[in-house]
Order: sequence, then structure tokens, then C-alpha cells
Amino acid sequence: HPLEFFLTNEQGRLTRMYPHSGHYRPGEAHMQRALFFFQQHGVELSTFSVDMQQIFKVCRKLSPKGGDDNAKSEKGKNKENDATIDNGKHQQANGQVKHAPPPQNMKKSKKTDCLHLMGGLEVACFLAHKAIMIKFGVFHQIHKIRRIPKESRSSVSVIISVVNN
Repeated sequence: HPLEFFLTNEQGRLTRMYPHSGHYRPGEAHMQRALFFFQQHGVELSTFSVDMQQIFKVCRKLSPKGGDDNAKSEKGKNKENDATIDNGKHQQANGQVKHAPPPQNMKKSKKTDCLHLMGGLEVACFLAHKAIMIKFGVFHQIHKIRRIPKESRSSVSVIISVVNN
């Protein structure tokens, strides 16, 4: 089973949850179980934050390889990261997104350098609502609507007939 990293403060209280276990990435179900476990054992979910990179499927930024990692810019950021670019994504004809490999002179930034933090309670609610939407087929209906040509989407009757079939 994938592990998650938990950071605590000096009093031993949970402050952050990182689902970065290395090779085996914890998924939504793992995060839900961990949050449920914490809640069942008296941990107040609103008192810590969770990194949502994996859940939101966020691409990490690319930055130039090499250079002095300790060099800081005026803003206190790494100079290399000031010139970051988005990881290349290419929309294919079938609608799928294909990730381009990083150029040879570029590297992905560390996961801990591009966190997407949300409160533990917000994450628990988000995952619970998402599970309910999946159970009731809401996302399936949305995907049906997205397949309708844009020029036909203005007709409510067309959308309703597609969703109901």
C-alpha cells in the first residue's frame, strides 16, 4: 500500500499531509481512508493542510538544469524557478492530453516546490462529493455533453436528449 508523508509541529500535531511516497503514488481512495482514520481518531481535519497535486493532476513546472540551486532572486525564490515554463501538454484529435517529455536542458521542479495545499476538511469534503457524483453518474453525463458539437450545445432539447440516452 502507498504511504503518505505526514509533517508535524514540535508538539507532535499534524500540520501537513503529502501524498508523495515515491514510486507508488497514493490515490484518492488512500487519501480518503487516511482522512477518515484521522477523523475517527479525534484529529480535527481543519487543523492541517493536504497537498492536492496528485488529485488535481497538476503538472510540475520545468526549470533549466544546472545552475546554483542556492542562488536567490529579489523575491526570495530560486533564480532558476523565476524562468519556469509549464510542462508541455498537447491536445490530440481524440481529446486526450499527451504530455511531452521535458527538453534535455530542462528538469521538473521538486513536488515540494509547487504545492497545491488545501485544508484537510476541504479535501475530505471534496473527495466525498466527487465520490457521490461518480456514484450517480454525473461525470458520465458531463462527458456525454462535452461530445456534443459546440454549435449544438445552445439547444437545451439536444442536451437533454443526449443525457437521457
